[in-house]
Amino acid sequence: YKIRTEITQLQSQFNQLPPVNLLETAKAVCITQFWWDLSESERRFYLREFITRIEIIRQDLDWHLQVIFIF
Repeated sequence: YKIRTEITQLQSQFNQLPPVNLLETAKAVCITQFWWDLSESERRFYLREFITRIEIIRQDLDWHLQVIFIF
């Protein structure tokens, strides 16, 4: 029973790690539909794990939002 509990805990930790193939992930997060298909908790995960910074760029009267990913 104790070993099964430990395996379950380790599996839970493993599932929280970022995906191994970052190139495929980079391609996926660039697609708008990808974000619409995620649950709210999945969106938070991707934002927390893969965005390094968000820049707001002001040029005269125009404002632009730029999201910088880690890859």
